Amino acid sequence: MRCRVQSVLFCFPAVACFFFFQTTAHAQVEIDSSDYFNQQPVFRSLKKALRNPNKVYKLDLKSSSLKEFPVEILKLKNLRTLFLDSNQIEILPVQLDQLQNLRTLSLSYNKIHEIPAAMGNLQNLLNLFLDYNAVSVFPREFFFLRGLRVLYINNNAVTEFSPSFRNLQELHTFIASGNHIRVIPNEIGHLYNLTKLSLADNPIESLPETFFELHNLQQLYLSGTLLKVIGPEINSFKNLEVLALHRNHLTALPPEIGELYELKKLFLDSNLLERLPAELGDLINLKVLDIGSNPLKTMPLELSHIKKLEKIYVNGINFNPFPQVLYDLQNNGVKLVGFKGKEVFNAQLLLSKARNAKLTGDTVNSILKYEEFVRTDTNYVPAMAELAELYLDKMEFDKAAELCKRAMVKDAAPDLMTAVRRTYSSSLNRTSTTEQIIADYRLKIKADSASADPYFELGKYYYNQGDYNAARKVFEQAIRIDPRHIYSHFYLSVLNVISDRIPSLVFSSLRFLTLQPGSRKAETLRPYVWKDMKMYTGVKNKKGGSSYYDTYIIKDENGEIIYQRKESGIDLMVAMLSDLLKTDKMTFDSTVKDTTSMKELVGKILHKNENNVEIFQSELTRICTSTTDSVKMKDSFAWTYYYPYFNELISKGYLETFSYLINSGRREEDYIVKWMKNNPAKIEEFKAWDRKYVWNE
Repeated sequence: MRCRVQSVLFCFPAVACFFFFQTTAHAQVEIDSSDYFNQQPVFRSLKKALRNPNKVYKLDLKSSSLKEFPVEILKLKNLRTLFLDSNQIEILPVQLDQLQNLRTLSLSYNKIHEIPAAMGNLQNLLNLFLDYNAVSVFPREFFFLRGLRVLYINNNAVTEFSPSFRNLQELHTFIASGNHIRVIPNEIGHLYNLTKLSLADNPIESLPETFFELHNLQQLYLSGTLLKVIGPEINSFKNLEVLALHRNHLTALPPEIGELYELKKLFLDSNLLERLPAELGDLINLKVLDIGSNPLKTMPLELSHIKKLEKIYVNGINFNPFPQVLYDLQNNGVKLVGFKGKEVFNAQLLLSKARNAKLTGDTVNSILKYEEFVRTDTNYVPAMAELAELYLDKMEFDKAAELCKRAMVKDAAPDLMTAVRRTYSSSLNRTSTTEQIIADYRLKIKADSASADPYFELGKYYYNQGDYNAARKVFEQAIRIDPRHIYSHFYLSVLNVISDRIPSLVFSSLRFLTLQPGSRKAETLRPYVWKDMKMYTGVKNKKGGSSYYDTYIIKDENGEIIYQRKESGIDLMVAMLSDLLKTDKMTFDSTVKDTTSMKELVGKILHKNENNVEIFQSELTRICTSTTDSVKMKDSFAWTYYYPYFNELISKGYLETFSYLINSGRREEDYIVKWMKNNPAKIEEFKAWDRKYVWNE
């Protein structure tokens, strides 16, 4: 949450639980129609494949710890399917076009930052998966792949949507979410065969007219962009079955949306909608509607006309009074997720009875009432916490642990969540469950000791139990194995927040932000970093005002809150005054005796005129050069592992570039945007150094 200063401010958007459609499960791969090739075996060993290379049609080397593309693969002239996902490959061979029979090439979850021109010569290629890499630019020759049907480039570093994409006119699936694309060129209208398109989580502010010429679209994902308006042209998508517009800035929907008669799923949550058009009632095939976290006041009665409707999400909406149409829909079998209506009074009465029974010592009856209540209201954490404690007292440890596990994914006050985690830990520690779970994780680690993933999963388990010291050690080990293991850097940063280890938090967070700057996790972590680096914590708006966080929330990779902290009123006031005076401390000693001397002091401080990038550079330099030995001993990992990286970064002259990259998310600050635009060579030079940096073992 943020407190108001001069304008209306936005809160953190809730991450939709149905974000399944943005996964990289490549479900629409074109398969070869020949039964002969479908029946051929899949080789999972390159050594075995090379024994008879002309008979190899499918090769799967996923998760093989490859640091380079095995050039021996080029000997497999008849290869049709090649999977190299989840390795550490950075460079593709320039002779890649020797694989002329290739139909499917999957390179997801690698470190590829450049596409060789030779890839454009793979004229038989149908399916290409490049998601979760570091590609920023595609060579001109890439667009010679005129037969390409499925293309995943999501979660890369693409900044421009090249007009040359118009040449890929056979594409029917194009996933480009999670990049840095700001403008969609008019040429997109040439991709008229597209049936599935995702441009989610890109800073797109508008759609060109030609966008609505994609008449064959069946699935369209525009969530997490900067869209404020959806025009009446939306009715051009007559075949659309899934439309995702959540996490935008929409204030209204056009009535023409009701003409999408094939629509089955519509996601509108986390926008600024105060009303919905009555024409939604014309969506005769609609099954799922998510309108949660919008400032809606009423609901159109016409929703009751949708006979196929199965589920409506109304989380985070405070209707007063509750719309009658939602009661009617529920009575007709529609599931209302987050529903609060006529049952509220009965639920409150039930909770009151449960608490009274607890006070009088009637534990059995109290548990029954609590259980009935948490079935009625599945989101009220205080009741869940109270019931879990009763289970613990009754030595029903499994029930207590399971209920706490459900409660920990909810949004509640920090003190309450701490109590829930404590009960959860106590429950697990008093059963054999914990020992068995840890033993299972240890077996996974032993079986795959070269991978960071099993260590990370064990660390998450320790974290969820509240055993932060054990979690820290395991996350550190995961990072030693894989310096680019993003989630381990993230969770280690959260642990540094919890334990208030400021230098360590700065190091681990900056490493995470370097690897994944545009993610939702990055957004939730940045305020802690800015605060501890004495930077401006205020967020400027278009009218010149500033807003401040009164609650800092950190969410994990699933969008669930794993930590939050409320700022006191004093801390907020200090942040506001510090930003105003461009300093982190105000000292008013005996020399400040009157208004004149006060003005002189303020003027002197204001004269410093440091911006965020300058503060960042000076603070990072200070931390690296002036931290005491006692602080270093407290967290030796940060100083033996992270510190050499940042020390070399500074000594080699990359501090300025690094500072602008880390602050590039502050798009409201023009000098940052201008520097990023004018210095692509410096940015690429730093990234090249970063990729080649050798981390301490």
